Amino acid sequence: VTISFNPDIRGYNYDMFSGMTYEVNLSKPAGERVENMLVNGMPLVDNNVYTLSLNNYRFGTLLGLGLVTMDDRYYDSYEIIQDAGRIRAMIVKYVQEEKGGVLAPTVDNNWKITGVDLESPFKEVIFDMVRKRELTIPTSEDGRTLNVKALNVFELIDEGVLKVSTYVVQAGDTLWEIRFSLPPFLSKIIHQLHILFYRLPG
Repeated sequence: VTISFNPDIRGYNYDMFSGMTYEVNLSKPAGERVENMLVNGMPLVDNNVYTLSLNNYRFGTLLGLGLVTMDDRYYDSYEIIQDAGRIRAMIVKYVQEEKGGVLAPTVDNNWKITGVDLESPFKEVIFDMVRKRELTIPTSEDGRTLNVKALNVFELIDEGVLKVSTYVVQAGDTLWEIRFSLPPFLSKIIHQLHILFYRLPG
């Protein structure tokens, strides 16, 4: 019901892009997961030149990997306005002058995860266990990388962490009768199935 991250990669090294839309397909191998990229609603074209704004940390990484050169820079805010050109200082200036000193968190939903089904009747039960600290989402051994192992329903059941009820269907049972022998969240699902089957032709 959750996804996980590589324990050897720090969370801050997962880049997210603004100004474009894209999907991360977890069914694909690492290095091939980002797909359906659109810039201003148009597909990303390999031979086109795009302007990308990033901090010096990320630029330095790309420079070290040989993916960019110093000549690729079109503007360096630090060179022009020194300390006032640092990302932190520019964000503070923007919030103060353009947002009246108030920064409200928003989500533009420009990317999404695909290729994996995270739905389960036990999803909210597991999430509630996490909220109550009855269940802990694993971290890396050094504690610096969060969420390194997905919460899997079947694994939690096998480990005895997630308690589930079982019911042996008897001859003559109906969905309506079974419903009252199950926990509330499963009872609700059975109720919905009962309605669905009732509406099916024949």
